[in-house]
Amino acid sequence: MRDIKLDLIRGVAMITIAINHFGSMIQELGYDSPKIPTLTTVGYSSAAEIFFVLSGYMIGLVYLKKDDYARRIRYRSWELYKHNLAAFIAAMLVACLFPAISEVVSAQFTLDRPLVGSLTFLAFFQHPDLLGVLQLYVVLMLVTPSFVWLLRRSPALAVATSVAVYGAAQLVPVLNLPGGSPEGDWQWNFNPFAWQLLFFLGIVAGKTSLHVRLSNWLSASPVRASLVITAFVGAALYHRLALWGYVPGLPADKETLSPIRVVHSALAIMFLFSIAVLLGDELMNTRASRVVSAIGQSTLLCYTLSIPLTYAMAGIWLAWGGGVLVYLTGVATILVCITAAAHWGKIGFARAA
Repeated sequence: MRDIKLDLIRGVAMITIAINHFGSMIQELGYDSPKIPTLTTVGYSSAAEIFFVLSGYMIGLVYLKKDDYARRIRYRSWELYKHNLAAFIAAMLVACLFPAISEVVSAQFTLDRPLVGSLTFLAFFQHPDLLGVLQLYVVLMLVTPSFVWLLRRSPALAVATSVAVYGAAQLVPVLNLPGGSPEGDWQWNFNPFAWQLLFFLGIVAGKTSLHVRLSNWLSASPVRASLVITAFVGAALYHRLALWGYVPGLPADKETLSPIRVVHSALAIMFLFSIAVLLGDELMNTRASRVVSAIGQSTLLCYTLSIPLTYAMAGIWLAWGGGVLVYLTGVATILVCITAAAHWGKIGFARAA
């Protein structure tokens, strides 16, 4: 039976990603007013870390129980590739409609040289903004059968290999793949040698159904869940004090996935799990919970749709003169659209991510 808590956490992550992406994009366009607070604004990690951990987790939980898991994973990789291509085409069309945002979203490279831009995108040698996440997802999925082969023979060696590759990426930051934003350093914005750690550890955790033991452990005593929540709030407070200059800051590079981001993402997942446990089954089955969990069940569809939507709402935000009201309208529009997409996916027209 599918655990609604997993879907809720994935839904929260998807909503966080949508809000963050739009806020970051219009900030590049000049927005300097307050933004809606999310998990990202109160800590060292972002929803992207949760996305990759839980994506790996679902592979371990669902796919590895199938005899033909390798075929299913290859098929899923192709599905991811097609969704990212669809998002790319839609996003470039939106960038044509709103040329003022093309530089900000790193689309000008493709618009100036459509053939070269399209081919390099297809080959993962560059991507406009927001389109790098699924590229990384595809690569990790293609490597997954090899990781699973090792995992089934020696779990300790599989984990040690993943940790060693991650460690190498920390010690040698230039260990990366060519690609990323054409306006950047031409390296992947999500270093696959670093970010694989979250995905593959997620597979290991999913294979052992860790969420069941975690849920039971938290449910056994409300004090445990309260302690996790307290730790998360404490980390948020320290992060805020560091931003204000009262305490030393901690290195939290996103491209190379600094260790603090790994630790904080685990804490964030436990925090969300603790909230779900404390809410109890009654509150977990409210209409709001069902809406969020539906988004969590269709994250691939929702994420794909959110990319051109974010481009479009950023263009509209700029065209309408900016400001807080247009920002809030943009956020609301994106969330309503991905909620509708999740409902569409739930009734059978899309596969859950």
